[in-house]
Amino acid sequence: MIQKIFHKLFRSDFAKNSAYLTSGTAIIQGLTVLCAPIITRIYSPGEMGIFTLYASFLSILLIVGTLKYELAIPIAKDNKEVKNVIWLAFITLTFFSALLYLLSFLFKDYLLEILNARQLKPYIYLLSIGLWIAGIYNILLQWALRNQAFKIITNTKIRQGIGLNGGQLGLGLLNFGPFGLIIGYIIGKSAGIFTIGKRLLQEQKQDFFQIEWQNISRLAKR
Repeated sequence: MIQKIFHKLFRSDFAKNSAYLTSGTAIIQGLTVLCAPIITRIYSPGEMGIFTLYASFLSILLIVGTLKYELAIPIAKDNKEVKNVIWLAFITLTFFSALLYLLSFLFKDYLLEILNARQLKPYIYLLSIGLWIAGIYNILLQWALRNQAFKIITNTKIRQGIGLNGGQLGLGLLNFGPFGLIIGYIIGKSAGIFTIGKRLLQEQKQDFFQIEWQNISRLAKR
């Protein structure tokens, strides 16, 4: 009986999809472990500290960047509603990214003083860029999950790992300092956007660019 259960389980779509996602995560983690000793020797502890500070702030900003509207994509009732939720999340993300850039430009010193993050002063403008790019990927990821495009998700995750580690290693060897770590991080986050975005546009076709402001407003309130 146990053999039959295992045989049936590992032939199921659930097991295959889990294997795809798990293998992608394992490859990324393995690549990160292999590159970590090199990266930590190319960059100084101070430079790594600045990058850690940047990544921490970015992870917090991502929580509010889209107001988590993208989490409604997998549960939307039809493709039309999916399209409108995607636009809702994208518009919200773009607004917050632009607002962050404006605040960084007008009140840079004041904000960094309050947050006790004066080390980020030369790189504060990269927060809005990183927020927008990482937010775009999160939106597309939810669409891919809705459509069970697990192979594409795995491929993009692997590309992200290669882009992040490769970018940080390459820019580190060119002595870019903390800027190299941050740009490498942004490169990693952006990897895979084109792949999922292309699939999205192929399925939505021309209707995707027909923005329905009234429906978007209704979904935002809902």
